[in-house]
Formats: sequence, C-alpha cells, structure tokens
Amino acid sequence: MKRWSILFILFFSYRIVSGQISQGGTPYALQSSMSSESPAHEKCLDKQIRTIITPQVDKHIVDSILLHNKLYEECQFAYGFDANINVTDYGTKDSIQIGTLYRLLLISPGAKSINLIFSKYKVPPGAKLFIYSADGRHIIGAFTSNNNKSCEILPTIPVYGDSIVVEYFEPYFPEFYGQLVIGTINHDFIGIVSESGLFDDDSGTCHVDVNCSPEGDNWQTEKKAVCEIIINGRIQCSGVLLNNTNMDGTPYFLTANHCIDSQDEANHSIFIFNYEKNSCGGSSGNTNQSISSSILRATNTDSDFSLLEFSHKPLSSWNPYYAGWDRQDIQGPGGVCIHHPAGDVKKISTYTMSPTSSNCIVGKPQNNFYLISQWISTLNGHGVTEGGSSGSPLFNNNHNVIGQLYGGCPNHNDNCDNPSNDYSNYGKIYSSWDYNGTASIQLKNWLDPNNCGCTSMNGASVCPQEVVENLNLSHTVNAGVVEIHQARKNIISNCNIKYGSSVHYIAGESVLLTPGTHIEHGSDFLAEIQSYNCVPGCHPISFQIINTSFQNGGDLCFYQTNAQSYYLRLVNMYGQTVFQSSGNTNGYQNCVQMPINLAAGIFVATIILYNECNEYSESFSVTNISSKSIMAEIDQEDKIKCDFDFQVCPNPSDGSFIIDINKNQDDVFTLDIYTSIGTTVLHIEYLSESHIEINNNALPSGVYFIRLMNRYCLSTKKIIVH
Repeated sequence: MKRWSILFILFFSYRIVSGQISQGGTPYALQSSMSSESPAHEKCLDKQIRTIITPQVDKHIVDSILLHNKLYEECQFAYGFDANINVTDYGTKDSIQIGTLYRLLLISPGAKSINLIFSKYKVPPGAKLFIYSADGRHIIGAFTSNNNKSCEILPTIPVYGDSIVVEYFEPYFPEFYGQLVIGTINHDFIGIVSESGLFDDDSGTCHVDVNCSPEGDNWQTEKKAVCEIIINGRIQCSGVLLNNTNMDGTPYFLTANHCIDSQDEANHSIFIFNYEKNSCGGSSGNTNQSISSSILRATNTDSDFSLLEFSHKPLSSWNPYYAGWDRQDIQGPGGVCIHHPAGDVKKISTYTMSPTSSNCIVGKPQNNFYLISQWISTLNGHGVTEGGSSGSPLFNNNHNVIGQLYGGCPNHNDNCDNPSNDYSNYGKIYSSWDYNGTASIQLKNWLDPNNCGCTSMNGASVCPQEVVENLNLSHTVNAGVVEIHQARKNIISNCNIKYGSSVHYIAGESVLLTPGTHIEHGSDFLAEIQSYNCVPGCHPISFQIINTSFQNGGDLCFYQTNAQSYYLRLVNMYGQTVFQSSGNTNGYQNCVQMPINLAAGIFVATIILYNECNEYSESFSVTNISSKSIMAEIDQEDKIKCDFDFQVCPNPSDGSFIIDINKNQDDVFTLDIYTSIGTTVLHIEYLSESHIEINNNALPSGVYFIRLMNRYCLSTKKIIVH
C-alpha cells in the first residue's frame, strides 16, 4: 500500500497570474499588504503550511504509458493519485479581516506540473479558490460560486512544478459552508507546462503553426472554434465548437468517442480555447481561457463521435467561433485539419484530395469514415496528425466541418518521421447524423433542433455586445437624445419619442410598435429588419467597490460592467443578516441605499452580480460610521502622526490575540481596549513590551478598538471578536 506523507514546512512565494473561467485576482497569502484597517497578510498568516507529499511515480509505470501512447496514438502525459483530501480539514487555517483562509501545500516529487480534480466542489458566494506554484509564479483562479455545477466536480489546468499551493478563502457567516475535496492529484511526467505557465511544444517538427502564412491565412476565423481537451487530468485530445440551426449559441462541442465516451469523463474534462502561438514560430500561447466539465449529449462508437455541451458558454472576450458543418456524404477536393498534436499549440494540416470512404480500420464500418491518405507539404512544413489530434475537425473547402479524427491506418506513419506516409481517418458527420433515430447516438437532434432538414450550416461568431437577443422598450426619449437599439430577433416598443430626438431600431426578425407608442412629428425615427449572422454571447462581469464606509441612509456604491442584476447582503459580527437588497443594475455606476436605523460598526458584505450566463461574487468589509464616537476615533487616528505601528493577529479572533508593536522609542505606553460605544474593557499603563498576548475568550462578539498611546503619539486599530 502506498503511503502519503504529511508534515508542516515553511513557505514563501511571489506571483504572476493566469487562470481558466475564473474571476482573477491575487491570492490573499501573496498580497503584500491589506488596507489600513487590517494587518499585513505576511505578518498575520502562519508561516508554516500543512503539506501533503504523494508517493514517487514508478519509472516502469511511465515507460508503460509512453509505449501505450506510441502503439495506440494516445497522448497521456500524467499519472493520477487518488487523494480524498478535504481542504478545510487538512489545510492550515488563518483568520483574516473578513473570513477564514485555508492553505495546503501539495508536493509530487519530480512532477513537471500538477493538476487537480476536485471530486467535491461547492462553495458559497464570496468564496475564492486559488491554486499556484510554490514560488508563486504560476497562478490559476479565483474559482468561485460561478464554478459550482450540478455534478459538483471541478478539474483544473496544470500548474508548473512539483509543488503547488491550494488556497481557499471563505467569508465569515457564508450562505452555506463550502465543500472542497481533492479527489485526484495528477503528476505530469512529460512536462507540458513551462515555468511561465505556458504549455511546452511537444509535437513533431514538421507541424505548421495555425498562424503561419500562407497556410493559416484563410482559416483565422475557423481556428477560434478548435480547442484542446485535457481528460481526467491525464490525456490530451482535440475538438471543435459547433453551430446549430437555432443559432442560439448553445455550446455544442464535437470530439472523438475514444477520447470521451461517458458522462464521468465529460465531467472530468477541461476545454482550452485559443492555445496557439502569436505568430508563425513565435512565442508559445497561454492557457488562461478554458472551461471545465460538460454534459455528454450523444456518442457513438461506429463513427467514433461524441457531442458535448459545455457547462458554461465561452466568454465573448475570447472571440469564440461556432463552426459550421456539412452532413453530405460526398465532399469536394481540399481543406484542412486544425488540431493540437501531442497537446501542442494549435497546428494546421492541409489536403488537396477529395476525402474517400475509409477502408483501413479493422472492426469499424468502413463507409462511416473519411480517409485522408495524403497531407501536402506547404511553405512552412508538412502537417500531419498524431496523438493528441484525436477528435479534431476536418474542414472541407467551404470551411465547414465534415468529420472528427479517429486515427491512422495500420502500417502507416502517425507522426513527423515520414509525413508523406501519414494516413488519417475521420468519422463522418454524414454517418453520425440520424443514426438509428435515437438522440443519444446521433447529431441531428442537437445540431438541427428546428428540424429544418438542412444539409449544411454556416458558422457564426458571437454578436457584438450591443446586439442583444430580444428587446422590450418602454420609456421617453427626449429632444436631443440619440438612441440606437439592436436585437438579433425581436424589438417590442411602447416608447414616447419626442420632437428633436433620434431613434433607430434594428432587428433580425421583427419590430413591433404596441398601442400607446407615440412618435412626435419632428423626431427622427427609423425601424428596419437586418439579418444578424451571429449568436448570442456570454459577456464577462467586472466589479469594483467605490466606498467601504457609509452613514445610515447613505449609499454603498460600486462600478460594474455587463451585469444585469445584483444581490447584496450585510452580516454583522454576530453572524446576523442585517440588510439585504436586490435589483437591476443601471449603467456603469450603481448605488444601494443603506437602512436608516443600522447599528454602527463593521460588517461583512457579499455582493453577487448576474447576467444571463454568468455570475460574479465578492465579499468585503464595510463600516457604518454613523456613531460619533467611532468617527471621532477615526478622525483622531488620521490626524496624529505616530512613530510606531502595531499589528493584531489573528483578526478577527475569538478573544485571544497577539499585539506585535514596532516602535522606535523606548518610552512606555498605555494600552486600552474599548467597545464601539466607548466602554473600556481593558486598561494597562506603563507597558514597554513589543509583544503582548491577550487571552480573553469571555469577550462578547463585536467590534473593539485597541489604542496604544505614549507621550509622542497615539495609534488605534480595530479588532473583530466572534
């Protein structure tokens, strides 16, 4: 039986950020300092971190996997260890100003990179999960409640090195307590990630980068539909995002059945967009645009296809493309394959022949596959296919997908050793279309939900942000105002359009002016129908708090982009929800009026922003400064320049905490601890120590002030006891 090693070691790091569909930001433990209202993280966090070490990966296991890769054209790069590690149980636990920080260091000796699969992932709004290399240079996250899924599984992309930190922040008094269990630790023995967090080049030297000219010049749109897949944290494949006849942006994704053939594998997969070099032979691309987990909609071994639906739409900022398709059997000459051979950056292989029905696959219906028996040599190389290319799309000369890669032929080359002898077989969309009339083993039910009977479908980009799906308008447009409204489908208006205004409606299907619409003479009004060959996208949400203090009846304000609605919750230090507000956002700057009878003090605020496909959550500290005594102390602290400072750790605490004082004077001082209404709970004079321990678990929960004063200066800090 293999044994895990668990110990405590010292830990220090610095950072460069990366990530998948995530909220971004910097891990709390790597932040150099907090605001003036809280102590510096590096002074408050425990310098020892709980560590788990995996067993060594046996060399014979690695050799066996590499041989299997070669024989069966697969691309396994990692070995997995079953873990079952509950982060909140095993991790080092620290209290910071607004929540609890759990940290865990994972070491897999000799690993080139490490990726994790969380077998249980369910976190509350405001919680954040970061994963980063032990030196802090490669960071992914923050993963938040936006990453919660019904399967409660979260696979993550690889992080460079053999030592990584898992950091989980949870705000005090959350809506529910997070569940975070590491099910698998995957040890990369090949080295697919570089020190900068970029994937390394591992494919053959004959391959052509998709951004090479002239090979990729005419395929710059279609390439945005092709993704790399990491399955179970160990195996690499390729696939393509497809359009459907509803043109509704449903993220259907085509790959090979031998890559993903079960819902379990679909749950444990990651799909990476835009992983490519920035130019022909240029620097390696990044992997910070990815989606984890999917739903298996249909799969069939006879034509080796699987159709998935992503758990989340790709963000519009990634410029995704929904590729077109062609389900006809006979195809004309010429086209390309765009793929990720050996998990490498995106490559392009070119053919000029007409695809023929395959006759070289043993055990598969021969007419279900296209055979490409000759990839041509081009200016920048001689593209072929190899392990990792599986599932990649074959495009015809009309730039539509006609199949997905199954593999090569026996006794033929499958790499760059002899590229003119590389044969590639692709499962036909024609054969996968209406197979046996059953939705779970065919493409038709998903790609043609309108039952239009189309033999082909063009691809589409995401609509510009100003083009929404449908619009329902009812307002007054005053003189001098210019409005342009665009909808991919329908606009319904009941507006009062005044003299001297200008209004332009553009809709893809209809413009309806309902009874009550009033358009004054002298206004400039135009309505027109214009077809939009685009699909609705998912726009990223951003957030920034404007003020963290307020008075009763005042406003708490924030900036946002792309959110349609919000929910705000304030919790006091007793764990009681004292205020809730929700509503629609209104432009870039939004303000929420605070209640007029709220008690003075410090609160944990959690805000959630929503749009039709996305969620953003953040927890932060806010202060009600309506109490004159609190305002007086804050003013006094601001006005007096002090030659010593002090830190309080942990903060919040249970009544036991340490005061560390940095003072340049040898003078004695006085220590006072008092409540928010000025009641003194502790008073000590003639102190000279720089390290003071307070142990008072009988202190009631609440906000307190610690004041240090000598003849030179006065300094005050807040502490929360709960």
